[in-house]
Amino acid sequence: MPQLVDLDVSYNAEITIPFGSCGQLLALNVAGCEWSTLFLNGVSLLAPLAKLRILSLAENEFATSADIVTGLKPLATNGALEELDVSENPIEDNGESFAAAHAAIQAALPSLKLLDGKSLNKAAGALPTVHALAGENGTLGLDSADAIGDAPSMAQEKEFDAALRGEVDGTVVG
Repeated sequence: MPQLVDLDVSYNAEITIPFGSCGQLLALNVAGCEWSTLFLNGVSLLAPLAKLRILSLAENEFATSADIVTGLKPLATNGALEELDVSENPIEDNGESFAAAHAAIQAALPSLKLLDGKSLNKAAGALPTVHALAGENGTLGLDSADAIGDAPSMAQEKEFDAALRGEVDGTVVG
């Protein structure tokens, strides 16, 4: 799998993948896989993914931000990770607010630009992302009865943001 750059194994309960041969991976979606740790036998599952830019850990079983931050330490050293989704984890069930969890994650991963679909770019003149334009329900101002399809994917958001900046990468998102 050395050529693999985008992997979506979401909603595969308790799947564990040896990522050692996936060093070129840029995007990983493990949402809903019932993960509660990013370690297997004491070894970080994400350590081989030095180029990872987009990671969805949404809808898993992470109980605290420390569970997430500890597992993401290997990715913090290279600064490649830009987008992280940890929404719908039972963090608040254990007494930690999502605001506190987000603060801990942002402190540990200063390279993040998006956290749970919200822009962290505080630079003046920063352009909004699709998620920011779309609001919480991802419908771009439409009410839920008018919404077509799901909220924009991270890839669609990235392409939209690039288009807003006048960049064209030739990717067709369908």
